[in-house]
Amino acid sequence: RVAHYVQSNPDILADEGGIVEGWGWDHVAFEGGKMPTAVHLSSYPVFANRQIILSSKDGHATWVSQATLDANGPYPADVDGGVIVRDAQGNLTGAFIDTAMTLIRSPVITPQMQHRRFTNTIRDALSFGLTSLHDAGFIFRWISSLGAQSKRHAGLPLRIYGMSFFNVSAIDVHSFSSPPSPSSSSNEAYWGSTRRKVDDMDGETRLSLRSVKIFADGALRTMGAALYEPYADDPSTSGSMRLSVEVLNAIVPHFLEDG
Repeated sequence: RVAHYVQSNPDILADEGGIVEGWGWDHVAFEGGKMPTAVHLSSYPVFANRQIILSSKDGHATWVSQATLDANGPYPADVDGGVIVRDAQGNLTGAFIDTAMTLIRSPVITPQMQHRRFTNTIRDALSFGLTSLHDAGFIFRWISSLGAQSKRHAGLPLRIYGMSFFNVSAIDVHSFSSPPSPSSSSNEAYWGSTRRKVDDMDGETRLSLRSVKIFADGALRTMGAALYEPYADDPSTSGSMRLSVEVLNAIVPHFLEDG
């Protein structure tokens, strides 16, 4: 499907130096239920020397091409709260789980790219008869463009319930002993006290944004969810926490206080 998408869009096909992003793969669909590798992508001629970055369907793993691996190195031996998948010889395979995904740099999303993604997503959703979507990782800067879209078309074509993504790694957790101030340089990344909720109470804009998305651990599907016992299909791991209990206890109360 990704190869077809590249070949069906002349501007993307011609831009061999561009980065192609996608979403929705599931490792259980591959032979043996193993994580896909950069070699899989290399089998498609259209992907030759292209940077490909594909997120898993649960958003907890990234699968990349060899060109992407080469462009983002060097890599550490390990990362806390994530996994850099390697083969038996210790070589990178092209799969990264949970916090290890941050080792792969994504392209800057331009307004044109954002509009294309939004349009394609809405078109596909409507084609399947969907009337509402939940986005568990909403980026706040998208709000202005969605608002403009809503005004131009007298409301979005379907309802969207967004959960604002909160980047915990960008804040100073130790400074949360008292309610953070918007002017505090150590807490510039905390926006709970400065951003208003978007609540579609009248049903006209069809956009609601009144919750927060924080990644605490991984996902069961990619064996990253933190368990008390090892996984039956991979006894070498019991998953991992992406955040400590101390961090959660420091952040969550402030969002609750700020509504």
